[in-house]
Amino acid sequence: MKTLILLIVLFLTQTLRAQTATAPTGGDGTSGSPYQIASLENLYWIASDVTRWDKYYIQTANIDASSTSTWFTNGSGGYYGWIPIGNTATKFTGTYNGNGKTISGIYINRPLIDNVGLLGYTSGAAISNVGLVGGSVVGQNYIGGLVGFNDGYSTIDNSYNRGTVSGYSQIGGLVGNNYNGTISKSYNTGTIGNGIITTSGSYYVGGLVGHNHLGNINNCYNSGNIDGGYWGVGGLVGYNNTDGGIVDKCYSTGHISAYPDRDPTHGLYRFGGLVGDCCSGPVYDSYWDIETSGTTSSPSGQGTGKTTTEMKTQSTFNGWDFTTVWEIIGTNYPRLKSNPDPALEIEAEANLLPTEFALIQNYPNPFNPATVISYQLPVYSFITLKVYDVLGNEVAVLVNEEKQPGTYELEFQSAISSRQLSSGVSAKGGYASGVYFYQLRAGNFVQMKKMIVLK
Repeated sequence: MKTLILLIVLFLTQTLRAQTATAPTGGDGTSGSPYQIASLENLYWIASDVTRWDKYYIQTANIDASSTSTWFTNGSGGYYGWIPIGNTATKFTGTYNGNGKTISGIYINRPLIDNVGLLGYTSGAAISNVGLVGGSVVGQNYIGGLVGFNDGYSTIDNSYNRGTVSGYSQIGGLVGNNYNGTISKSYNTGTIGNGIITTSGSYYVGGLVGHNHLGNINNCYNSGNIDGGYWGVGGLVGYNNTDGGIVDKCYSTGHISAYPDRDPTHGLYRFGGLVGDCCSGPVYDSYWDIETSGTTSSPSGQGTGKTTTEMKTQSTFNGWDFTTVWEIIGTNYPRLKSNPDPALEIEAEANLLPTEFALIQNYPNPFNPATVISYQLPVYSFITLKVYDVLGNEVAVLVNEEKQPGTYELEFQSAISSRQLSSGVSAKGGYASGVYFYQLRAGNFVQMKKMIVLK
């Protein structure tokens, strides 16, 4: 009976969370006073009503969207997750300024639906400063981490995706189809495909954009791997349309695992280091790494292949602005000054970095009033470090953010500090004597240690 009641409570909790739309407390949706989006509930408030898809928004806090993985049951034991903002019937025509904040863990699993992403379909919209961290986006056609179909001269600026994206056709890390849109100073580091792309038919698959149709892509790059795709598979763009898709001052370093189309009616170039397929869409001063990509080919005129050493040399990049737009730090690939990618490997200090994830036993242990907790990260990661009591209740959140590779330590006190305080913990009297557990989570890595408070 108790088990049944618990299951009912859990089901109701998930259902309510999936349907919670909370109006922002700041702003009125105008250009002079955009709605202030500070939580997942605020973000869902936009998605839940099509009459809100023409307003102005600004994000004011980092948003954890991982709970979307249990939103909207699909009837087969899984969940559909997030509802994209904008569709073919009612496009998103407003303005969304991510304000340099992040949306982490967004989950969308809609393999039979077109126009899938955080925003499904945009037209005349202005999207800027949006950061997607982790998460998984799955759809059918026109699939992007940020926007599925970017239409009607919509603009995307200073944004990035670091999550996985999969589908059937016109799939990109940031945008599925860029139709008359402009994408600038943006990048993707997430894997495209993730094993879901079919080898028998998936097409127009790009690290940043699946199909660039009359669109303009400038000062952008992709370092994510492209895992699959049958034809029209490119490191940056799957298909750069003959009607005038432009790529200018961009690059790709992602590895391409493609299954080239052998149909001679489609020509010989069905995948490439920078662009997978094209006819006459112009590409200017753009490059790909022939070593990391695994290919020395790209359609004629669609980018220039360079070695890894050349790709990390400023003089390679003809006409690029290394004063206000780009920079190279140490022995590294170029990164955007206004939208720096912290995941770029810090090669100059590689010998000083950890080689594996590790959570180190706190010292001293047992302790009172303080102990030191250390952990190691071999790569850039979004991590959480939390403390639990013996009943499994979360009693403190010590870290909940992105971190560079390196070794970190922090002091944990048996008396509550404002940084350690979390829901349900009194600020008076600190932690009681007893056993506690602290857990480090970084992607798929999870490790837990025990510590003892003595008073």
